Amino acid sequence: MNNKHIYFLLFTAALLYMTVPYFFEKYLFFNELLSFSGFCILSANRFKIGADTISKIVLAFILLGLFHAVISIFRMDSIYYYLRNSVILYSMFTYFIGYYGYKYFVSSIKKVQNFFRFYYAIFLLKPAENVFFDRFSISTSLPLLFKRHRGFYTVLLVSFFTIIHALDYKSATSFVAALFILFLYLSPSYNFFRQVVISGFLIFTVFFIYFAPNFALIHTSDQPLNDYLAINRITSSNYWLGLDENSTWRLVLWYQYIVDRFPGNLFGYGFGTPVVFHFPILDIDKLATLPYVIGAHNTFVTLFCRLGILFVINIILLYTQVFKEYFYFRRHYEKTYDIFIYYSFFAFFILCFFNPALETPLHSGGYWLILGLLSGAIKKRKELFQDLNGKTGFT
Repeated sequence: MNNKHIYFLLFTAALLYMTVPYFFEKYLFFNELLSFSGFCILSANRFKIGADTISKIVLAFILLGLFHAVISIFRMDSIYYYLRNSVILYSMFTYFIGYYGYKYFVSSIKKVQNFFRFYYAIFLLKPAENVFFDRFSISTSLPLLFKRHRGFYTVLLVSFFTIIHALDYKSATSFVAALFILFLYLSPSYNFFRQVVISGFLIFTVFFIYFAPNFALIHTSDQPLNDYLAINRITSSNYWLGLDENSTWRLVLWYQYIVDRFPGNLFGYGFGTPVVFHFPILDIDKLATLPYVIGAHNTFVTLFCRLGILFVINIILLYTQVFKEYFYFRRHYEKTYDIFIYYSFFAFFILCFFNPALETPLHSGGYWLILGLLSGAIKKRKELFQDLNGKTGFT
């Protein structure tokens, strides 16, 4: 098979994996197959990493993951938990499927778009979570099923279908993703967006610090099975914390990852080590594994604790680059299919912010693959602008 056929199979497998991750990962290990394929593609290219900023940042992520993979051999409690956590590292290699296969992406998608459109329509009308559809599928992959961008009309359609999906599958994350994509489209500039983000972060930081003593009440429990009594003390300690127990649990997890594990989280706890000891228990049989594998329900917080402050620096650099590129050149991208790659990556950003993602094989491969496609799109844009500059004398 030539490269065109290989990438067609890989992109089709990736869409299947992103659409029904529970089935294709749990039973067929698609994330591991895609990660291995990405590593093979990288080796076939003689381990040549792109000279663009995003590729350099991804290389920094990989090197940071490799460093902790080695150090963790001497720190881990067991090889089983070490391997469970190592998904953080090996999933990064799916990036190279997107980066090197970018030029084959549109032609590959067009061949299967009608099938996925039909499939999505069925399970929007008749919900069937997990087995046949995932509650994040619309937000992360539906934008890739559009054929062209028609301005605000397309953004409204993307948001509309995502909201319908959120209602059908009771996914608040998908609802927020729809609003976030709409907000980005309506934001007049990068500076405006940055000011909103910084203001929101500062407000949340004040909120988090103010309620930190309440979150610390989780330590009144002396063992995980008594955590529900402790969380009741927290929700009863303040009106606002009692409005939604799920949200309060999430904040308590963030507190443990950020505050309780400080200052060790600045270096990173690596793989195969426990990082949290108070958590909601849905399955008593999994109690022993939860300190090692439960996420903070914010993948950035989880990876900060696992990989340290260098992860935070790199992720800020990454999103700064992506959002700047989007706002500075979005009129260009809206004339191409690449705008839908942006929408998918923005949806992944929201998924990461409110759920386990990069630490779980259900979603990590999709994130890095979409980032690879995004990097390929940016590379193409730069080459196009360089050609135009050369022909027209622009600077």
